[in-house]
Amino acid sequence: MAEKKEYAVVYFLEQGGQCYKIDDVTEGCNLLQFIKEERIEKKELYVWFASLSEQLELYHKNAGRGYGHVNPYAVIINEEGKAVLLDVEAKENNELLKRMQKKNFRSLFVKKEYSIGQQAKPGDDVYGFGKLLLFLLEKGKFEMKFTLFERIKLKRITEKCINNEENAEKVLKRMKRELRKMESSKRFRRILWVKIIVLGTVIITGLGIFMALNDHSTGKVQEEVIPETEKAILSGAEGERFVLELGLLYYTELEDSVGAREILNHVKENSKAAEIYLQILDYVQKGSGLEEESWDEMWQELKDEWIRLGAENKLWYKLPVLEACKIKNTTESWNMVCEIGEEAEENRIWNGIADYPENEILICSYLSEAYEKLGEEEKALHTYETWKQLEVEPEQMEQIYLKVLDLSEKVKDVENEPEIMRTLLEEALEKVQGIEEHTEFSEWMEKYTEQETSAEETDLENVETITESEE
Repeated sequence: MAEKKEYAVVYFLEQGGQCYKIDDVTEGCNLLQFIKEERIEKKELYVWFASLSEQLELYHKNAGRGYGHVNPYAVIINEEGKAVLLDVEAKENNELLKRMQKKNFRSLFVKKEYSIGQQAKPGDDVYGFGKLLLFLLEKGKFEMKFTLFERIKLKRITEKCINNEENAEKVLKRMKRELRKMESSKRFRRILWVKIIVLGTVIITGLGIFMALNDHSTGKVQEEVIPETEKAILSGAEGERFVLELGLLYYTELEDSVGAREILNHVKENSKAAEIYLQILDYVQKGSGLEEESWDEMWQELKDEWIRLGAENKLWYKLPVLEACKIKNTTESWNMVCEIGEEAEENRIWNGIADYPENEILICSYLSEAYEKLGEEEKALHTYETWKQLEVEPEQMEQIYLKVLDLSEKVKDVENEPEIMRTLLEEALEKVQGIEEHTEFSEWMEKYTEQETSAEETDLENVETITESEE
């Protein structure tokens, strides 16, 4: 059992667009001590790092600089099992601070060019976040082994952090989202199916695809040779579907367009669907390359391919198309989104919507925007109302309620029935912390509270008039 001590820690809360720093004292042990003496649940790991990514993001927002000490000494596991950041400015933490500043230790978690005394940047924390996760995966003792899917996903997360060239806030938001997805057990009911596809593809291609992916991740480039017998198998409908689905899983689940492209390239010569998906990936990444005529032709051909492959009711085949339609942002493309989304809703079991709420959330996010863009406000309102019953992310919840309130004013008879808006406002206050500090929400509160007060005063006047007449 890891020995617990008192530590000065710091954490942050965000309300109404403002970020507040909170100094606290907690009993617990540092992460380095924890992994030496305790075993870790996989879910614990995902929760810790999702929370750390959020806290680092808020630290940057509050301080306007990097934390600069993302390492296992600076993460405290408290009595509740939560991961919190050590307050590196508190004198009582000087002993830990001295340990983490030793050269041999620092070299594991900071970039070579970073020196003691230099002000940390948010990007330095992203690098340290990736190194810390990698350290735990290598040194930690876990209750259960990671699945193949989890290992690939975690490898991608650490690579994105260590090699990041993007805005730190954007990277941390993405890491938080990905780790929370991994925390959700429902999402991993697909793992067995993913393994089957991966195994099937490995057998078919003689491990060629995965060797190419590993070479790519280490910066190596190698020419891959596929025997004629394997080419023949790959050209068959079953082999084509295996590789297509693996490529689409890489793109949609792992968000790895490079890996997806390599996989789809294996069958593009004999697969019209693979050729079309490669065009879609090019369009999504570059935002150009498809003329209107090509787009219409491609869409029709892809629908024919889905029927040929028996994939017309499989949602993951359609996600790249939905993404491309959103980027295209035309009346025609939003109509395509409606066609795909409405068909998915009609075939809920086939599309996994009945069993996986996150799939319905995804469909709602595309459909609600499409209906708005097309001016179909009643349909948009209905979709947002469905979405708000399913969503759990606080940031999304706030935006959904604001949309529902806005559309309710436009669609419903709230002038004559203000209780509709008052009910929504009360519900939003209960479900979304800090929403009352949003300017638009405050204006609605003031407007409909005034209406309620005015109505009560009118009722009182009527009662007094009736009383007087009776007298």
